[in-house]
Amino acid sequence: MCVIKKINTLSGFVTATIIATSTKNPILAFKNNFMRKLSSTNYYNQTYLEEKCALNELLHLLSKRWLTDVLFSIEEGNTRFSSIKEDLKHISDNILADRLKHLEHYKLIRRRNNIHEVPQRVEYSLTESGTKLSDMLDQLCKFAEGEIDFPE
Repeated sequence: MCVIKKINTLSGFVTATIIATSTKNPILAFKNNFMRKLSSTNYYNQTYLEEKCALNELLHLLSKRWLTDVLFSIEEGNTRFSSIKEDLKHISDNILADRLKHLEHYKLIRRRNNIHEVPQRVEYSLTESGTKLSDMLDQLCKFAEGEIDFPE
């Protein structure tokens, strides 16, 4: 039996906590696209960190492969799916679509449909929050390049 404990929808993106239960005890939870046992240390740690500080959730979001690259590509003027795909040569269509949905869900980019064209033209642009985040990430990149000695 599955019980939906919490569901949030925003601009077509669904985040849900779904709990599969046996007779009495909850077994599994889907949270932020991860399936975890409710009794696992990973589930407790993730829940604790998310409740403790929003920075932990932001770092989790930013750690998704290609997400910051997609954000920077849009900032550089690649506003269409095809131009972002061309800029990021090795990203798959599914991953690009997923990352665009995540960025839109967290209001870091804005999606505009031009209904006056056939087929409809979809364009992406950074929101004010997306621009602020991009500026901060640029500073972090400069810090990492200048201050951290990464092993080769």
